[in-house]
Amino acid sequence: MSSRQLAAMAGTRAGISYWRVARTLFLVGAVLASSAVLGSKGQSDEASPPTCTTGGATKGISVTVDTNTKTATFVCDTGINNVLPSPGETPLTKYYANKTLEDGEEELATFFGEGSQATIVTPQGDTGGKSTVELMLRKLPERMKIIYFGCSNKAASGEAGTLAVATVATGIQSQPMASAGGSGGSAIALGAGSRRLMVADSAPYEALRRSVGRKSPQDGTTAAQKCIVKVTVPADPSASSNHPNQLASRNFRSLSFSLSGGRVCHCTPGCYSPMRAACTVAKQNMDLEITNESKSVSFQCDTDIDNLTPEKSSDLIFDESCQEQVKLSEKLPSASLTKTNSGYTFSVEELPETAATFCYKCSAAAADRKEPPAEESTACNVKINVSAADLDSAASSVATTGSVPLLTSGLAISFVVLPVVF
Repeated sequence: MSSRQLAAMAGTRAGISYWRVARTLFLVGAVLASSAVLGSKGQSDEASPPTCTTGGATKGISVTVDTNTKTATFVCDTGINNVLPSPGETPLTKYYANKTLEDGEEELATFFGEGSQATIVTPQGDTGGKSTVELMLRKLPERMKIIYFGCSNKAASGEAGTLAVATVATGIQSQPMASAGGSGGSAIALGAGSRRLMVADSAPYEALRRSVGRKSPQDGTTAAQKCIVKVTVPADPSASSNHPNQLASRNFRSLSFSLSGGRVCHCTPGCYSPMRAACTVAKQNMDLEITNESKSVSFQCDTDIDNLTPEKSSDLIFDESCQEQVKLSEKLPSASLTKTNSGYTFSVEELPETAATFCYKCSAAAADRKEPPAEESTACNVKINVSAADLDSAASSVATTGSVPLLTSGLAISFVVLPVVF
């Protein structure tokens, strides 16, 4: 092979290697660029919690508490950075129970555990800057709960003198007056053409001033603004699905005592207090068990799926598939479903000969819906496993009970006969 051919082959190989290297570098660069963009987007999203602004105050914002950290963060922007309720207090220990942001203030510690609070962080040295609110809860509720906070400008801070009647088309004006006793009062002058009505009592003025919720026109300041912050607190996903009254362990000797009505309550070490387990969207399914030791289970549907199907009054229940409805009175004649203040209690007086599983559904369907809700992500199935009756144990108990009188009679006869024989 000539030197020219060798040189040509070497050049071809070098060209191929060059393009391979270039293509590899291009792919690596593209991957790195994509990763950088995604990372930047993730950091941007993480650094931008929901924010109440003056322009979006009428719409409000929504935030959900993280089930792992039990925290949530939102921001009251500049110009509307006054956090409600209890403005000026940090940490914040109260919340609103309704979205009117007027009444119904409740303590965070009462519902979410001692130490639950909202910390308000403002830029150092900038009292008029935005306020970052970091909500931290000690525990999550059994059912989803909605609570409210607010972002407001200074007009809604609740300080004395910040709210006043605004001038309207008819010419409402505020004028100082002195009462007969010499104390200061207020008058409302209603201007309608040349007519003017003077009202000397200051009480109506104060009521009207608060209802309008605006600053005095003499202040030259803007009207009050409120931005509603809706905080969704999800149900605790780690809460036990089983009924807390059930036996915590079968390895301990149980203690039984009678209650009214002849029912027997079984307790073991590790038993919990009577509480209703909640069926939530996050769980999707909740399994409860009825045994010879515990013949009743209690549960509740979460706040957003509080419609139970089939209805209690229908005497119907779903089979194991949670699809087909069957008559409860035919499958379990001694079973009953009772509505309580905090949920439902399903009880069985006599266990069946064979084990069976039944089902109820918690969904967001309308209360008057006749058809069962379809399988969807906004429902939760409550499956109740009913154990079979222990017939051998029952027979043994009957036999033992019947043998006691015979043994007693035999002993009595022996004591009577023995003296006669001897």
